[in-house]
Amino acid sequence: MDNLTEIIIRMQNGDRKAFSELYEMFAEKVYKKCFMVTLNKSDAEDIFQNIWLKLYLGINSLEAPEKFIPWFQRLIVRAIIDYLNQNSNLIQTEDKLLNLKYDEIENIDTKLELENILKMISEEDRMLIYMHYVEGMTFKEISEITETNLSTIKMRIYRAVEKIKRRLNDD
Repeated sequence: MDNLTEIIIRMQNGDRKAFSELYEMFAEKVYKKCFMVTLNKSDAEDIFQNIWLKLYLGINSLEAPEKFIPWFQRLIVRAIIDYLNQNSNLIQTEDKLLNLKYDEIENIDTKLELENILKMISEEDRMLIYMHYVEGMTFKEISEITETNLSTIKMRIYRAVEKIKRRLNDD
């Protein structure tokens, strides 16, 4: 049994320290995903808090603790989509520097440029772009996590990238 599985079992048994350990392991990555989708600190924080609340309340529904990662990824994606659906007034956005990892960018101008480019596509498409290009997930993995048809995922990512390219060429 690996360390993560052990933490999940302890958490399911009511060990509050296990939740803190899990939080420490994943908090930064989860927040970055929320921010990259919303490009708004306040919205990212709202989604982030909602994710951890859903995890805390729903961890006992996870029947196979060794399958925590895909379960948690689905929880994150659903929480982001739910938030976006409830807050449809959020700014619609898009992306360009697809091969750059946001947390590895040191130049603030480059980060601002990336955020402006991300403002070209919808939050949901931005999430797909982030999952594929930043997290390195395959189309199949994204399809399974989002519970969306594989061809739909491919089409949405392709269209988002094409839209970004068109907008960048217009500048």
